[in-house]
Amino acid sequence: MSEDDSTPKPKRRAPRTKVSAPKDEPPTTKPAPKKTGPIYFRSAEPEPLAFSIRERRAARRPDGRLEWRFSPEDAEKVRRHSHVVGGRVVEVK
Repeated sequence: MSEDDSTPKPKRRAPRTKVSAPKDEPPTTKPAPKKTGPIYFRSAEPEPLAFSIRERRAARRPDGRLEWRFSPEDAEKVRRHSHVVGGRVVEVK
């Protein structure tokens, strides 16, 4: 017996294309710009006694809070300090 050539063949799908991000959005691989000036840390509450962080003495503000000034390189280490992690000292934005 011979096959009938008039039977329709299944259609092939078009190849899938990758979905990319919109062209107006910048790529997310760029590092954030680093601050060049000093970075300030301040005590969250007024402190009765001054204490030092990384061997730096604090300056007392008029409201009773303590304030430290660090370079951007030192600030990376200060962010891991126990007083900063615990919330006693916060970074000033």
